Amino acid sequence: MKKLLIFGLAALLTLAFGSAYAQTEFKASGFLDAEYVLGRNIRSGDVRFAFGAAPPAGFDKSLSFIRSRGRLMFNLNVGKELSGTIFFEIDADPYGSGPGSNSAGSLQRGVAGYWGADRSAVEVKWLFFDVAVPVIPIPITVRIGEQGWGPRGSVFSGDGAGISAGIKLDPIYINPLWAKALEGSLTNADDSDMYGLNVNAKIGKLTVGGFGLYYNFNSYPLSFNSATGAFTGNQKANFWYLGAYTDGKVGPVNINFDFAFEKGRVNPLNADKLKYKGWITKLNVDYPWNKFNFGGGVYYATGDDKNKTPEGKFNGYVIPPGSESVGGFGESLILYGSGDALPSGGLGIINAGSTSFANMGAGGTWWAKVQAKAQVTPAYSVQAKLFYIGDTTKNGNTWGTLPDDKKFVGWEFDLINTIQVYKNLKWTIAGGVMGVGDALKFVDDDGNVRKPKTPWTIHGNLMYNF
Repeated sequence: MKKLLIFGLAALLTLAFGSAYAQTEFKASGFLDAEYVLGRNIRSGDVRFAFGAAPPAGFDKSLSFIRSRGRLMFNLNVGKELSGTIFFEIDADPYGSGPGSNSAGSLQRGVAGYWGADRSAVEVKWLFFDVAVPVIPIPITVRIGEQGWGPRGSVFSGDGAGISAGIKLDPIYINPLWAKALEGSLTNADDSDMYGLNVNAKIGKLTVGGFGLYYNFNSYPLSFNSATGAFTGNQKANFWYLGAYTDGKVGPVNINFDFAFEKGRVNPLNADKLKYKGWITKLNVDYPWNKFNFGGGVYYATGDDKNKTPEGKFNGYVIPPGSESVGGFGESLILYGSGDALPSGGLGIINAGSTSFANMGAGGTWWAKVQAKAQVTPAYSVQAKLFYIGDTTKNGNTWGTLPDDKKFVGWEFDLINTIQVYKNLKWTIAGGVMGVGDALKFVDDDGNVRKPKTPWTIHGNLMYNF
């Protein structure tokens, strides 16, 4: 009854504003999906076999589950000068999940699939408003609130509170931004901030751009005591990210290029500082021909030198705290947990978030791929991808724990089928298989060298967009 009253009040307010402002426009959009997952040695939460010596509980065992995600976005626009956005996300991952907690709160995040329902699993993804700056003749829009950050997915793709601006000086677009990663104590200088500038220009059929980001973390890492909610970081970190990118068409070929360089340092408590330096790049090329697309790509991210780590140097590329760019930049279905079949989130072997500057899935690997896609009928398409994946860490391995330096992570083949059932209903059936190389072997507690059985997965995702 309360829910009906709330929705009724929201509808009345919308009508009231609509009557007062002729230009007021209310929009609702989002999606609901259901996904079944089958596989072995894929799920990062259970079988992250490359992260340590002891085999996890799900090692070399098959798994199956169903999960779903819902996203709901509300936009209220008042002319071209003002708009507000509220974006929710609800996860049931998986169906039949535990209660999380009998008390409403963050421990019920993602458990909308609990038997009995009634979980506080609604997450606020975005909460911002856009304002066009008046008087100034140059088109400038300011966005204030919880929003998505990401000059490019190669560096940062996540959400957080802050202020950004869009300045249009055709053909140039300027995007200054600031975000507050942590406020900490209101009376102490323990804040953690991110400052940045993203600039691009349209040159013919190409968009060419560059960016710079500076992370000034006076409290680090971004870790909290889950029992008290208190912040527990006691270090400092300062990082720079500089990047360049290109998107568009060169002749008949579509290209997508990214490069980013990272340099920074962490000052641990009562210890010498640790210096970081690394870079990452990716190039994708796609050639459309009739109902087909043929393409390929290369990706490289620097890895650490294990001999220099004790000297306080980390040479691998690292992503910032809170970044969700891991799987998106890696692309493959199994190893990186990305691909067109995973709208409910990644399940990759090395796909994991972090509260620190870390090479969680990005640094320390490289790949080369070939791919092809065919639009078989107006409602059905199929795509195939083949990856060769290598290790860039020196004098050791990025994910495996063998003492010897190994360079072959493995090969991976992914097949993605997409069926447009109705205009707003899409069914994706995707599968992948991976041959594991020596760079993913590890030594167990008994000193035995372990090689995971062939990882494989099948996903079936039914998505309703509105």
